[in-house]
Amino acid sequence: MTEFPDLSELEELRALYLQNNAISQLPSNVLIPTSNKVERLDLSGNKFTIVPNEFLRRFTAMKSLNLCKCNIPRNAVEMCQNKLREQNPAV
Repeated sequence: MTEFPDLSELEELRALYLQNNAISQLPSNVLIPTSNKVERLDLSGNKFTIVPNEFLRRFTAMKSLNLCKCNIPRNAVEMCQNKLREQNPAV
């Protein structure tokens, strides 16, 4: 898989595992309207190099985000995780 799939029909999506694909870009409009329900997202082993802020802002219920083995610098991964913690202090 090289592109993030259209998941707009999955209204009750809570967990998404898309590890070890060839996804190179994360669209800012992904998972609408389900992004406010997604708690776990595994994108490890993909080819993207950045995670857009717009992408992260949509996941208000996120508890777990896995970006291991992507082409993202470690400090950027930590920044993403910190942003999610700010959005959802219960994590």
